[in-house]
Amino acid sequence: MIKDSRVLFLGAGQIGRASCLEILKRNPEVLILHTLTAEESTESLDWIKDNSPDCNTEFIASSGDVLVAFPVVDEASLLGEIQYRFGTLTSDLVKSSQLWKLIEKHRPNLIVDGINTATYVGYGHDPYTSSRALMKILETNSLPECNDLIEMIKCSLLSQAIPPLIRFTQVLHLAMLEFEVARYVKISTSGLGGMGFNIQYTHGDLDEPGCSPRLLGKVTAAGVFNQLLWTLSHTPGLDIKLLIPTALVGWDEITTKITERKDGCHAEIPLVDCEHPLDLSAENVFTTHRPLDLGKSLNVVAVGSGENGYYAIGDMTTITTLGQMGCITKEEVGFAVAESLEGSTRYDVCAAMDSSCLGPTFFAAFERHSVLSKMQEADRDIDSHSVAIGNLGPTVTKHLWELEILRLLRSSLAEIIDSTAEDLAADAELLLMAANTNLRSQILSHQMPILLEGSRLLLGAAWRVPDEKDPQNVTERMEEWAQEGWIDLRIDRMNQWKDDIGRVADFFSESSKSRQIRSRYNWRSVTLHDNFNVGEVLGLIYSLKGGNRKLF
Repeated sequence: MIKDSRVLFLGAGQIGRASCLEILKRNPEVLILHTLTAEESTESLDWIKDNSPDCNTEFIASSGDVLVAFPVVDEASLLGEIQYRFGTLTSDLVKSSQLWKLIEKHRPNLIVDGINTATYVGYGHDPYTSSRALMKILETNSLPECNDLIEMIKCSLLSQAIPPLIRFTQVLHLAMLEFEVARYVKISTSGLGGMGFNIQYTHGDLDEPGCSPRLLGKVTAAGVFNQLLWTLSHTPGLDIKLLIPTALVGWDEITTKITERKDGCHAEIPLVDCEHPLDLSAENVFTTHRPLDLGKSLNVVAVGSGENGYYAIGDMTTITTLGQMGCITKEEVGFAVAESLEGSTRYDVCAAMDSSCLGPTFFAAFERHSVLSKMQEADRDIDSHSVAIGNLGPTVTKHLWELEILRLLRSSLAEIIDSTAEDLAADAELLLMAANTNLRSQILSHQMPILLEGSRLLLGAAWRVPDEKDPQNVTERMEEWAQEGWIDLRIDRMNQWKDDIGRVADFFSESSKSRQIRSRYNWRSVTLHDNFNVGEVLGLIYSLKGGNRKLF
């Protein structure tokens, strides 16, 4: 799988570099290394080249934030970025994503995501600070100046961790399908190195030791993202693998020159001293104190550990000792990444979750048949139309009722195919407009408007679509609402149903592929030439159009 492929690697921390070296052993054609900054990408790629001198792979450096829509999120683009995270998922919005543009540009066969997304989202955006500012407004019951309030709202919106994770996953889904990405491997995190709420270590939060709110924010971000990717792995046509190291990942080089991050740059720590004790009873002790600058940098033997910074001997010994977090080497993680790219599920958390979940059973299938038989018998006794109540959403409800109307008009799916769309639309209107029709009143009572040819509408006391009490611009938005949740009995809609039912007919053709699929799904409850169950037919149509459960 890796050999002669185009691999896009997101992130170049210690795991990223080690993983790239392992991947290069398997001879990809191209390795695109994408990091947050151009400097980091070039530096990391140079390091990788130096450590794989005999490699014939083409290297491409790339940079940018894949979680945003704009290359630089500044004051000018802030509103657009908020719209990107919270707006309706449209084609234009998807194509504005930096992730989409990256995949579109490089057309990778394989993607490895080594970005520590949970830390970036969970720690990079602090919802507590922005929330406290808004809570103060509630407590004082007074609004600040308009500009200050606007800034508070912006900060509150941008500090939410879940929307960017959802948007990233949505764009990834569509981009993988559009550009035929064969596999996506995510190197994720448990958030706490495999430890629990009794953990003593943090990233230096003030409420340490233990689980600080911000540290739990990282855990939450990791959990949300892992769940999104697991759900994505159930999508037909996509291959998603999730790796989660549950120990401290080490190590980088041993050094005596440790640095700290200031204003986006790494700087050495100055060596300072305080020769005389301070009187804590004095005013402004902390603000007036001036430490003695020794004119040197702090030198201490330490080992680098990626995003966690540096550890002294005591730090490293404590956190990795037996009974604490323990450790795993970055090379071991890199090997697991390469194996997963090749198709192994040995380290895949998605596969592990699938194997331990309680899925559909044969016993429940037999019970289902019994329950449905009793429901159908009761339905005949009261002469009702038990088709759809609405709990599956307005669009599914619309589809079920439209199919029920077609079932009442024609005795089989084959007869629907043989009928013209004009005849079906005319017959449907006659059926719905008949005097004292129970069918019409049931549909309208379920808050489902009925659209007839000529832009005529039957409307009940309430409606699910649109979700407005007094809809405006009805003619301009009619097609949108009809598609979303109106019973549409017009000629064009009848043609669409003929096409969908035609898919069912093709499915029952004698091709070997159809026989294999029929054997897998065992669709004996649907036939072309007999009366049909609208739920079985609709479920089959959804499956044939790509809306099926993934079969592993």
